[in-house]
Amino acid sequence: MNTIDLKNNATEVNPERLKKILDGKEDWFILDVRNDIEFDRWKIEGKSTPETMNIPYFDFFEDEDEQIRKIPTDRPILVVCAKGDSSAFVADILNQKGIVAQNLQGGVLAWGDYSEISAIPGYGRKGTTDRLFQINRVAKGCLSYFMISEGEALVIDPSRHIEIYTGLAEKQNARITHVLDTHLHADHISGGAALAKAAGATYHIQHADVEEDAPLPFDQLKDGEEFQIGKSRVQVIAHFHPGHTPGSTSFLVDNKFLMTGDTLFVSGVGRPDLGGMVDEWALLLYDSLFHKFSNL
Repeated sequence: MNTIDLKNNATEVNPERLKKILDGKEDWFILDVRNDIEFDRWKIEGKSTPETMNIPYFDFFEDEDEQIRKIPTDRPILVVCAKGDSSAFVADILNQKGIVAQNLQGGVLAWGDYSEISAIPGYGRKGTTDRLFQINRVAKGCLSYFMISEGEALVIDPSRHIEIYTGLAEKQNARITHVLDTHLHADHISGGAALAKAAGATYHIQHADVEEDAPLPFDQLKDGEEFQIGKSRVQVIAHFHPGHTPGSTSFLVDNKFLMTGDTLFVSGVGRPDLGGMVDEWALLLYDSLFHKFSNL
């Protein structure tokens, strides 16, 4: 475990630093000062979640000393609230009592919006500028992908924070030409249509996941449809894999990487019960997993 650096009189921990804490690289204690309903609804968790305690902010007004006695002093305290204001106040109280405490910058809202960008090894030919990036919205467990070849880019499953993708395109000196959604998402708001509009690109989704009267400009994904990105042969093939949603579609990239959306996970599969047709969708999901995926 790494030594915790609290130099330079820092008073806040940013979401990037929090990711390291949740990965088990630093030993902290998390004090969440939101009300218990908000805490029970969604809390900070990760691969190696530190010991966490929920003491609502207003409890410190009723009996400050009683609440402080509940808090350990053998490690730094990361104080958390919704936006970072109430937690900054509590962190200041703890520091005045001689307890090492820092505030989560921007609160759980900032943590929920934080994304980690990683280049995926093994993609692209030597001597080319081809790149494949995974954008991981860590707190939500949502993944999107950004692939580049010869100055053109294609994005799969973008979140609503489209500046991540436009910024990456600018940094990589690339133009986004296609934006694809694997399905109608239940766990985040898609940025697909907005990103396509901002970038002057084409937005693609399977028509089974779009309401007939939805005011949404899109090109319908077709099973077996191929996309060519750049001058080099970067091939993206759409494969129709219904079950998690009726229009679930996976994308096979250069016959090597399969972007499955929420149809298939490392140790699980997507839920077929979100649309009120669990029997029908479960049968479709079974067929996709055991017949269509096996052919790949």
